[in-house]
Amino acid sequence: MPLDSGQYTAPFVIIEEVIIQGNRLTKERIILRELDIAIGDTLWAAKQDTVLFRNKNKIFNTDLFTQVKVELQEGSVAGQKKLLIDLQERWYIFPIPLIDLVDRSLNEWWYNQGGDLNRLTYGMVFTQRNLFGLNQTLEGVIQLGFLKRFGVKYAIPYLNQAQTWGMQIATAYTQRIAVPYETVEHQLRFVEASDLGQSLEDRFNTAVSFSRRGAFYTFHSFELGYNYNQAADTVIGLNPNYYLNGRNHQRYLTLRYLFKLELRDVVAYPLRGSVLLLGLTKLGLPPLNDVDMLHINVGYGKYWQLGSKASNWFVETNALGRLTFLNQQPYANALGLGYQNAFLRGYELYVIDGQSYVLSKNALKYRLFDVVKTLNFIPLSQFKKVPLAAYLNIHTDLGYVRDDVFRRENNRFSNRPIYGIGAGLDVVSYYNSVFSFNYSMNIAQEWGLFVNFSAKF
Repeated sequence: MPLDSGQYTAPFVIIEEVIIQGNRLTKERIILRELDIAIGDTLWAAKQDTVLFRNKNKIFNTDLFTQVKVELQEGSVAGQKKLLIDLQERWYIFPIPLIDLVDRSLNEWWYNQGGDLNRLTYGMVFTQRNLFGLNQTLEGVIQLGFLKRFGVKYAIPYLNQAQTWGMQIATAYTQRIAVPYETVEHQLRFVEASDLGQSLEDRFNTAVSFSRRGAFYTFHSFELGYNYNQAADTVIGLNPNYYLNGRNHQRYLTLRYLFKLELRDVVAYPLRGSVLLLGLTKLGLPPLNDVDMLHINVGYGKYWQLGSKASNWFVETNALGRLTFLNQQPYANALGLGYQNAFLRGYELYVIDGQSYVLSKNALKYRLFDVVKTLNFIPLSQFKKVPLAAYLNIHTDLGYVRDDVFRRENNRFSNRPIYGIGAGLDVVSYYNSVFSFNYSMNIAQEWGLFVNFSAKF
């Protein structure tokens, strides 16, 4: 039997009370929803650290808190413990001035567009997180300049008492002053309006989605959306297949299902665990089916630490694939590799249009530091403590894009295996912000320094 200073130590404890502190706005039921231990549960000593760490990460992944501490304290009687959850809430209101780019990334703007300041857009994004203390989100955006966008989104994660069903409603209207009307040599060609008052393409979309989270780690999402797009004759004249067959507009419904098994420790920048994604998207449903496409998406990521818990070495591997079924593909709906997070390092300056693709992103990481600095001169407690971590990485990315539509103008990287290799630095800071600096080479032996940024508020 285990001994401690000559005294007998029980191999387990019983949770007699759960104490939550620091949640000035957040309702306790939102926090308790994330716990897989409750009053009266038995907690074995051999698994104590693992259980506490797992529940700490689940609370942190709600994105409601900057700091989460979960620990056991002595109970009122021997063999019983109190579970203490100590929290530091985030700042939930973000009226942020918006300075954005027409282009799909900072690298595209800097290298391919020469850092043209006229391609900047400006406006305001207002985000109210944790509305009513129930983790609800209200977001509005007003964007002007080279691209005009107006949108609103309202998300309710829990509709029912059991906190298993949620809902989201989103609507957006966009006017595009510059439109990519074709891809040549895997680079976008733009047509621009003569003045900012002229729109070359108007896009309107609205969607309602319902989510289900039965267990702690499984998520289901069902979405129904409506899309209406209309382009100027200038765009259609340059590419009659922009919407297909010389049409200047398209209307279609979308139906989307997404399943996620989320087992990562920290979603914004995971170091341990795994994630599985399965998606099914149908573009075009009667009677609104100007687009008729079916996408099947699969994704998997695995993250682990090498050696002991004190080790600074980590490995990650991510795989993502899409299979598309269609008869014809409008150029306006041709999104292959190169958009959002579906890209290979070393190919940031290119888009690889196609119908189906598979990619694998892999990295060996070394943690330089992971610290929290206190800035006492900042008056707001939510910003006093600054988390800062940095990781060096060596990466190897692999991919393949199948293209049966655009291969005449784009054949350097499609319909063949491609790879990217290099090294980089990831910096993780405030509110799950991640800055990535990568020096990478593609299959054409082109080297470049690329910057990517992501933030999850």
